[in-house]
Amino acid sequence: IVQTAMPESPVIEAIRRADPLAFLERELGVRADLGFPPGGELLAIEVGDAADDADADLRAAVGERATVLGPSDHDGRLRWLVQGRDLGPARIVLRSLVHRWREAGVRVRVDADPIDL
Repeated sequence: IVQTAMPESPVIEAIRRADPLAFLERELGVRADLGFPPGGELLAIEVGDAADDADADLRAAVGERATVLGPSDHDGRLRWLVQGRDLGPARIVLRSLVHRWREAGVRVRVDADPIDL
């Protein structure tokens, strides 16, 4: 039994028809177009008590390697999403920035391919 306020949702329709493959193929295409996993990569970066220049520092570090979305307020912390097809180069440059923030006493959380956006 499934209770939903969205009976027209594609996932509910797939359950109703017992045909998950059609939904999966469509969903994978949408995710690839948006650059979401598994068609791309995401990093969620959250900082508490960040300096005023945290956004500029993050954007400068990432540069053209990926897209930076945010920041947004997430339970009193600043949160960004870093998105791209291959975040390997961005991860390398972000290591030093995260280390610098932590050395300054800033709480930093990095979540690769987060479930909760």
